Amino acid sequence: MAAEYPNLILVISKDDFLLEKRTKEIISDLVPESERDFGLEEIDCAFDTIDAATNALMLTRTAFVQQDFFSTRKTVWMNNAIFLDSKRLQKSENFSEVISGFCDWLLEGSFPEDLTLLISAPSVPKTSLFYKTLSSLERKKLASVIEVSPPTPKTAVPLVLDAAKRMGFEVSREAAEEIVSRAGVSPRILTTEVEKLFLYTNGEKPTQQDIDAICTIYAGGEFWDLTDAFGNHDLKKTLNILHNLFEMRVAPVFLVMQLVSRLNELYLISDSIRTRRVDASGNWLKSLSEEDMNAIAKLGKFDAMAKSSWIFSKIFSQARKWKLSEIRRARTILNTAHERIVSISSDPNNILETAISSALQR
Repeated sequence: MAAEYPNLILVISKDDFLLEKRTKEIISDLVPESERDFGLEEIDCAFDTIDAATNALMLTRTAFVQQDFFSTRKTVWMNNAIFLDSKRLQKSENFSEVISGFCDWLLEGSFPEDLTLLISAPSVPKTSLFYKTLSSLERKKLASVIEVSPPTPKTAVPLVLDAAKRMGFEVSREAAEEIVSRAGVSPRILTTEVEKLFLYTNGEKPTQQDIDAICTIYAGGEFWDLTDAFGNHDLKKTLNILHNLFEMRVAPVFLVMQLVSRLNELYLISDSIRTRRVDASGNWLKSLSEEDMNAIAKLGKFDAMAKSSWIFSKIFSQARKWKLSEIRRARTILNTAHERIVSISSDPNNILETAISSALQR
């Protein structure tokens, strides 16, 4: 299996879970479990001071020199080399010389063929000498630079389903989408949420109520809960979530855009319920006012089938709680708030909170 990799491997991912997972997969390929006592040497590189980082690089080179006295194959793992993206260290001339010397050593390729250097790091600037050195060696097929991208909401759903499957836990795709929308896309957090849900339901298939009760809202997903609370015309819950998001320093301009988008969705569904002006393909059968057409144009074609049944059913139930006149009024209020937030630099949080309170008044 080791033949699949060159002797120099750099793994990069800003997601610590994915970084650890991919690195350990490579280690499993390179070093069998039974040989790790002597076949794997781990060097902790989670430092951002010059002395500690310099020492880690020195230990790495020493491990290669010592390998000359042994006949067994060995992998040296520079674990979590955060100093490779330390802005403070990059400004140090002394450390720049240390990195330059290490890169020269890598370019010499003087380490034994039966030794592999594996480096894992959350981030390495592509403009840095270290990254350029590894890229140069990769082009010569002497190194491999593996960059693991963080998941998107779409690719995070299978992570939830896989985590549930490993536990023998039946979770529908719609439920998985709901968990992602609330918790964000971090694989580690999603796994934790699935475990919590499993314990809460005693292994039974979860319902929307179960997810609402036990799944934590994170910064990556909380604005979905904000739009749901707003769509349900629940002022108290909307403001509570809004304050949490403010504490997380989520930009008000981003939040107001999400709320306006939800209002447009509510309008489309509410109007179609009342007048049956939307066909099965999401096309409008009758003419609309100029104001409504402008709002709808921003959404594009309303394709209800593109939404999961779980999410669509929530929006549908929310639409029944609004009158068309209330949606138009709320949309005007929030659009005005959006303009004020963009044009007025002072107190955007208060502008948004006041607008929400006004929009949800009856």
